[in-house]
Amino acid sequence: MQLTEKSQEMMMMTLPKLSYTDEVKLKQIMERFPEEFWSDKTKFLIKEMDKFIEDSMVWRTSIKGLTRIGKSEIAQTLCMQYRRKFNDCMNKGFYDDIIKEISGKSERYSIDFKTEHILAGQSDYLYTLQEREKKKTLQFGQIWQIDEQKGSVGGAGSYTEFEMLKNVNNIIAKFMQSEIWIRPDGFMSRNSPYGIHAWKKDIKRKINFGMLFSIEQLSQFSSTTQFLGWVAIPMHTDEDLRKSYNLKKNEWIKNEIKGNVDIRSNERMKVADKLAQDPVFSQVSEKGYFVFNKQQQVSLLERWVAKGKTGFWNETEKWRIVDEARMLLIEKNIAKQHTKTKKK
Repeated sequence: MQLTEKSQEMMMMTLPKLSYTDEVKLKQIMERFPEEFWSDKTKFLIKEMDKFIEDSMVWRTSIKGLTRIGKSEIAQTLCMQYRRKFNDCMNKGFYDDIIKEISGKSERYSIDFKTEHILAGQSDYLYTLQEREKKKTLQFGQIWQIDEQKGSVGGAGSYTEFEMLKNVNNIIAKFMQSEIWIRPDGFMSRNSPYGIHAWKKDIKRKINFGMLFSIEQLSQFSSTTQFLGWVAIPMHTDEDLRKSYNLKKNEWIKNEIKGNVDIRSNERMKVADKLAQDPVFSQVSEKGYFVFNKQQQVSLLERWVAKGKTGFWNETEKWRIVDEARMLLIEKNIAKQHTKTKKK
């Protein structure tokens, strides 16, 4: 069937203008998926997201792509679309029964999407969820953008943290916490039904183009993808969000330069500081020695974990926390002795 000039123009508006370099890089996909390659699946993606929202299901999307190719812009536009749809469903009473079951009262509200909902990676997301759930400030249906802009860095608690993220799935499911994950090097293995490979930023048309893939989780650490077509995600017009996000990202970069990017390590330091202030843990004899040995102090920390006063820590982390707390007390004692000597 011959396309009219208007139809051809409309098609060109929803598909990216590919350069020779693009065609070389995408040759295999073009040959393997000739029909899908020239299709626009934007409406399909939005309809799928809408269906998840209407059914009170957790929506996850994973985005990958080169630096400054438009990954965050795509994520933020999708988050705003999610917010609009969720709030519409909320106003129509879709979640009345669920919210009454969770909070014990009937209420309707609107969720927002601000820079506080854009987090600097898995650690930030994990601790934010736990903290808000503990303080009863976690809103049902919230959507989060998690910027894993660099590969995960291993550490004393990296595997423990991975296990903890699996354990908070009950919080995520109960409160319908939806997620858009951003990584430069691949799709996140978080049961995302779809992934977007951000490919081209069209400044003139104010559209970010990406290739849409369906993702099937085969096991905990492996998945397979299927190319579906292109998505054309408009650049959002919320300049306040764009400015505040850039400021937040600049803070992340400053912290990275300072080496202050290991959030889990920072959490261990916070617990060590609280532990050093505990009257039982900090007891010393007349000779200045700790009344309780390290093993006993570790047992005290384990009691904190059991009572929910702190999160879960593996064995190595427990000893590190106790060592840090003891060092804080020793430094405090040295400072006191130094002050006394100066007065004399």
